Amino acid sequence: MFFKRVSASLLKLIDKILGIFFSLSAGLLTAQFPQYLAQYLQRLGGHIDEARLAAEEFALPALAERAATLAAGLDAINKASPFLRLPVFIANGRWDIARKAYENYTPGITFTAEELCYLAVGALVGLLIYSGIKGVCRGIWLALRKLGRRFGKKHINMSGTAV
Repeated sequence: MFFKRVSASLLKLIDKILGIFFSLSAGLLTAQFPQYLAQYLQRLGGHIDEARLAAEEFALPALAERAATLAAGLDAINKASPFLRLPVFIANGRWDIARKAYENYTPGITFTAEELCYLAVGALVGLLIYSGIKGVCRGIWLALRKLGRRFGKKHINMSGTAV
């Protein structure tokens, strides 16, 4: 009886630790987005300035058109509210520039209201993912117990032995 209570409390402790781990990991990961976006916007601004200079210097209409397209994407991201920047970035982002920004990305959290909101949403998503994984594992465990009973074993405990 003592070991059953200890193992149950140990499983609850592991469950809480894993829940906190998933929640915190996802929250910290999503809180990086505003910092990454700032670095992406700096790189995008540099591309726009360089494209405009080259278009003016060499009179290249295709390059001027590219600069206008990049500037439109930059304006769309800058005009979006902090909570809509992620979908606007996905819709208007230049992935070649985004990849280069990611290669030089330096992680950081500044604890602005925007980053705290991303952290909270990410923590909630992480907790939901953990709950889903836990539910799938519980379903598999219950199916295995039922299968064990069907073959004449009354119960399979956590160590895998039939009782």
